Amino acid sequence: MIGVHSKERKFKESVLANKNGFALIYGRRGLESSALLQSFAGGENSIYYHAAQSSDEAQQKLMGEAIYEKYSLLSVPEDYDDIFSKIEIKETESILICIDKAERILKKDGRFM
Repeated sequence: MIGVHSKERKFKESVLANKNGFALIYGRRGLESSALLQSFAGGENSIYYHAAQSSDEAQQKLMGEAIYEKYSLLSVPEDYDDIFSKIEIKETESILICIDKAERILKKDGRFM
């Protein structure tokens, strides 16, 4: 288990070292990937969001509400552009955004990426 944690830490450090990096992490069913992502996203410079099984509009609203709560914003961001611009304003350093079940977003909204 120690090897797994040291690899996880090294990977997280390398992701955070690149200001505009992107990594897609996936795994097989039954491997408890949600728990791994939650532990991976723990910390100040990270956001964990579990994508819902919902319409694109509802997904954006749910993600906006999560960002609203994390940063104590005055209003809920309305779409992905607004969500990411709010994150960019609030964060002064690199940030790791972990989206669990990202395929639920990617399958329904090509604009997300």
